[in-house]
Amino acid sequence: MKTTDQLYEELRAVIDNGSESMTHEDALEHVRALQAATEVVHGRYTVLVLRPDWIADPYGQDTYMAHVMAGSVETAQIAAQREAYQCDASPDDEGYGDPDFWSDYFVLAVFEGHLSDKRVTE
Repeated sequence: MKTTDQLYEELRAVIDNGSESMTHEDALEHVRALQAATEVVHGRYTVLVLRPDWIADPYGQDTYMAHVMAGSVETAQIAAQREAYQCDASPDDEGYGDPDFWSDYFVLAVFEGHLSDKRVTE
């Protein structure tokens, strides 16, 4: 998914090569409308994943929180598992990219929206 800034830059490139009648504010509003339309199809999810025992230290206390854009809860879960795996693994690892590895990452919770942890730690 493209960010608002990326969409804006693409729109500005088209405007620069054509009519320059669109103002900065109009262009930004148009980009926000395009992005909002995309977000209707792809919702924002926060997914909390438990790392498997073969990577976690100590097991049961090592989690990964992913913010993903997905068309369904199931797709969000898979995207979060894959993201957590890719964070921990290296492309040089044997079997890198194999779904059997990232499916070892257990999904603890899926929340609608992009949430952030406000916990205070010592």
